[in-house]
Amino acid sequence: MAPFFDKMLEVAQLTSQLPIVEQVQTLFKQIEALRPISEDAEKRIMQKFRLDWNYHSNAIEGNQLTYGETISFLMHGLTAKGKPFKDHLDLRGHDDGLKYLFQILTDGRGFTEMDIRELHKIILVEPYTSRAITSNGQETRKVIEIGKYKSTPNHVRTQTGEIHYYATPEETPALMNDLMQWLHQASRDKTIHPVVIAALFHHRSIALTQPTRVEPLRWVCAGWLSAVPLLLTVFLNIYYRSKKP
Repeated sequence: MAPFFDKMLEVAQLTSQLPIVEQVQTLFKQIEALRPISEDAEKRIMQKFRLDWNYHSNAIEGNQLTYGETISFLMHGLTAKGKPFKDHLDLRGHDDGLKYLFQILTDGRGFTEMDIRELHKIILVEPYTSRAITSNGQETRKVIEIGKYKSTPNHVRTQTGEIHYYATPEETPALMNDLMQWLHQASRDKTIHPVVIAALFHHRSIALTQPTRVEPLRWVCAGWLSAVPLLLTVFLNIYYRSKKP
């Protein structure tokens, strides 16, 4: 594992001592104190959680379906009149991805790079073309393959007009391997809070790849938190609020 990720472990340990993390843990304990809950209540909570996750994750990616239309489609198979068919496909792919994620958690195994690529394949459903800008400012289009790491360089133009370059396609596999090693090592460190692990993993993965659809990487974060009951809900609420204008 590269020295950079060793430093990330130190950062995670220090961040876990921040007051805001202690506040999260206090809220978590208050929720846990309400247990046990009935099987029926747990099913209702998970259904609400599934619908909320599907709606919000797609909404921040530009999906036009309302919350009510999301419920109608997922619960009753009813499509929304006048809404893009692709928005329904995105929602279905996202819901199928959730089922895949929950199966990983049920099996009790750790996340792997294969899981990230498989989630990407399930969520995106099929390859598509996306608008892009070359390093010299020319507009172009590129094909987004599913279930694969990027095959062409990517970058963004910052607010100052500078070009920020991400990891090259050649560098990405090794760096993702290091990141997954960091995730597993941090997960075994009892001094590091799960919310901190999720936040740092998310930050580093986006800084590394800047994927067109970051859902699989968010899900690894969220899935890790699912191993700690209800911390996932806290993490996702913070995440989605940060995305609102």
